Amino acid sequence: MKTLPVSATFLLSLMAFSVRAHDVWVTSHSEQREVVAVIGYGHHFPDRGTLPGRKHYFSLPRLTDGKQIITLQPTREAYIYRAENIPVPESYIITASMKPTFWSRTSAGWRAADKKQRPDVTYCEFATKYARTITGTGGPADMAVIAQPTGQELEIIPVTNPLKASEHPAKFRIMYKNVSPGECGSGDQLCGVCFSASPRSPFSQKHS
Repeated sequence: MKTLPVSATFLLSLMAFSVRAHDVWVTSHSEQREVVAVIGYGHHFPDRGTLPGRKHYFSLPRLTDGKQIITLQPTREAYIYRAENIPVPESYIITASMKPTFWSRTSAGWRAADKKQRPDVTYCEFATKYARTITGTGGPADMAVIAQPTGQELEIIPVTNPLKASEHPAKFRIMYKNVSPGECGSGDQLCGVCFSASPRSPFSQKHS
């Protein structure tokens, strides 16, 4: 029997919550001996980012399977990263982040600048955003990989397997600097943290 890999995508932010803020997410797929990650930026999940000149905003995506960490490399196409000639694990996590950046509301709209760089700032915030996608078979072996912290400052850690078909919502714990304030159910909002992780939600994908 062939097992189809299943993935779920999560996004988090450390910032003052704004409905106009651009979200960051990462999706992935594998092809034989390579893994491809696609960073999304904006409001059109799960599409890849399209805004030009933003490459330097993001850290390189990293793949971890509990045994090794592989940094994916940029391709000629913006927002697309690849790790080639690797054995593709059955269960793995890909993480990405928007680097810490000052964002200011100015007379020309939102700009990546602080008050010293723009004299017309009416509001300024320091923000960083995190994204991850987890891939597995939906079986019990997934949790040994996907339930482990990866070292991001703010993380969603599954308590139950979100890739497993279930009538019950998946459960997670939010970890900030390796400290967990509590558990959440999929779809919760906590302190500017937004995520949707049910395999039945639009934030989930199945790959054939």
